[in-house]
Amino acid sequence: MATDAPSTPAASSEITADVVVLGGGPVGENLAQYAIEGTDLSAVIIESELLGGECSYYACIPSKALLRPPTVADTAAHLRGLSAPEIAREELLASRDQWVSHYDDSGQVEWAEGAGIQVVRGSGRLAGEREVLVTPPPSPGATDAAAGSTRVL
Repeated sequence: MATDAPSTPAASSEITADVVVLGGGPVGENLAQYAIEGTDLSAVIIESELLGGECSYYACIPSKALLRPPTVADTAAHLRGLSAPEIAREELLASRDQWVSHYDDSGQVEWAEGAGIQVVRGSGRLAGEREVLVTPPPSPGATDAAAGSTRVL
């Protein structure tokens, strides 16, 4: 799982942006993109997991990658002149992993950066008027959850 986006700011920093989006799923990505497209505005997406969201990595895409082949095999098994195909479990799982980019969102981060959107890793919360505090994902051995937090104004 790639969660160390190159656009993540250094520890205890401050970012100023016109648009701040909490959550980098499909809706968050579209919101950030359309809010700044063709303007001089800047946008930040705050995401604690994989950029692209649940559908891309854990729900829609992988489930379809796993459900469709058995359906096709069952259909083929009932057609005259064809023998029933066998499902190769490991190959099917490898295919699913390829469809979800091996749970690596670096391609999504590259897209966001190319669209002029900065990605900040962590959990965001409103901390005041026009202020979002981003707590970074916990790192092994960390004792202070607020250490390295980022303010987005």
